[in-house]
Amino acid sequence: MFPPEFKIFRMLEKHGWSVDAQKKYIPQIPGDTFGLDLLASKSIYHDGVNYNTILLIDCKKNNLNDWLFFTTRQLGEGEDPSRLPIVNWSGNRYLEYALEKIPWKQRMHSKLRQYNFLEQLYVSGRQTVGFREMRKGGHTLSDDGEIGLYFDRLVKALGFELNTLYRAGNPDSFYNFNLLLPMDEPFREVYASGSGDRQPQMEAPDHLGVVHRCILEGRDFLVKIDVCTFQAFEKRLLLYDQLHEWNCTFFAHLMEDFFEGIFKDPARKEFQLKHCRTSFIHHLNREISGNFRHMENKFVKDLSLRFDSNRQLLEIDVYADDDVNVFLNESEEARKIARKFLQEWFRFDGQFNFSEPLWPINPFDSGFFGDHNSF
Repeated sequence: MFPPEFKIFRMLEKHGWSVDAQKKYIPQIPGDTFGLDLLASKSIYHDGVNYNTILLIDCKKNNLNDWLFFTTRQLGEGEDPSRLPIVNWSGNRYLEYALEKIPWKQRMHSKLRQYNFLEQLYVSGRQTVGFREMRKGGHTLSDDGEIGLYFDRLVKALGFELNTLYRAGNPDSFYNFNLLLPMDEPFREVYASGSGDRQPQMEAPDHLGVVHRCILEGRDFLVKIDVCTFQAFEKRLLLYDQLHEWNCTFFAHLMEDFFEGIFKDPARKEFQLKHCRTSFIHHLNREISGNFRHMENKFVKDLSLRFDSNRQLLEIDVYADDDVNVFLNESEEARKIARKFLQEWFRFDGQFNFSEPLWPINPFDSGFFGDHNSF
């Protein structure tokens, strides 16, 4: 291991990160094997989910060329939450649903000014429009081959990590990915504001966020590469320490929010009900079969849920004969079955009743509103 990587390695360990050095990525289709200098991770287990924050790190060593980043004003800065360059993955179906369907970026965006570390990580008044290398001591620009190589390696490593999770990820886990490129020497920023006749300004910042648009498995997302000097790395690492604590709190609350007002949101309600409907009906029918053996077709064919906000009562609409409905309401065992399912699958502890449905058939199950599996 080169001394610069060793310095970063020790710094990560001091901050409580678990570190893998020289991680290799081998493509399934024959191609160039490549590696990253360091992969650091932190993990917290909370309420059945393992929350992981991952840092993919490639260290840039000294060479003959300076790196120049050409930047300009970030137009519409802070106005579009969807442009936050954040890459997450979860195998937990509640978190997966929340990441896809709930506008969590808007919630996070609204807190950027409140939490300084988030603002420092994700908000910049400038955008990078290009980069070039320049021979040290000279003024001749060359191509961006080495810079592009480092950037591509980080993005490809991210792709490997995500593909691995998509294929065989832990269903009780959450991952947040961050790409970092610490450099053992200063780099230059050429900033052109685009205002009037102002000349570009040459600066030597200690960090710079470069945002890439990537497509993986048909998914389009933005990812930020945090370019920083070795001297500034620990200062940046403090921000990622705070980010990990934030991830474990913010996204845990997001999973809890899945159940908040669930009966008022048909999409979430049906998403959840489709996972437990068959088992729910099966347990009710087992109870019914012991009491209606002498009659045929005395069983629950389907059920749906609706909440009566005026009476604060959850109606379990049962598609069955009327006397079955009466039985279910009077049976303590049937009510115990329903109470268990409602607590486990909907976190509902309120009053409920077995009712006759408003519809002659279940509109969601019948396809009246389209394929409810798409929720």
